[in-house]
Amino acid sequence: MKASILAVALALGLVSAPALAAVDPTISEICPACTSIVLAGNARFQATGGRDFIDFKPQSSGSALATFAGLSPSTPYFIDIVGQNSNGANFDFVLNTTDQGKFNLGGFAIDQVDVTFSFTSTSGGAGSLLITSVDGNFEGKIDSIGVRLNCADCTPTPTAVPGPTGGVGVIPLIAALAGFGWYSRRRRYAA
Repeated sequence: MKASILAVALALGLVSAPALAAVDPTISEICPACTSIVLAGNARFQATGGRDFIDFKPQSSGSALATFAGLSPSTPYFIDIVGQNSNGANFDFVLNTTDQGKFNLGGFAIDQVDVTFSFTSTSGGAGSLLITSVDGNFEGKIDSIGVRLNCADCTPTPTAVPGPTGGVGVIPLIAALAGFGWYSRRRRYAA
């Protein structure tokens, strides 16, 4: 009984649906498209110099699992990863269960895209990226993970400007009713 009353109230707009959980600001700064980033092993969130990043400490392995949602279902995307790691060490990237391989992100140049992969979102518009530190004497950072459309011409398709609609507002309605009243009175007194 209570469930049916709530369903009717939601349908009529009398009660609002519960809001989705907010994404942690640290996660939003590192990966704006991510719904969560789960860290394990030696990986942890770090903030230095006014920026947030994922820090992988040396001498042990760690991982970061980034999940994202809200993508267009079955649409091709690029994922851009900015980071750096020590010489002789690598990150292993697994994107939507497909191993992309091991990559050395080179020196410590911030704001430079180090590696880009293409992928297709799931039928539900979601995806995941598993980043693992490998090769023993490892030290590195992941500064940002960006998701963007994979298209040759990413110019948005123009949309038509909507025309006038029936419910244009209260003021035109009042003006129309006043004009109709004036016209009716004028006809009545003219006769």
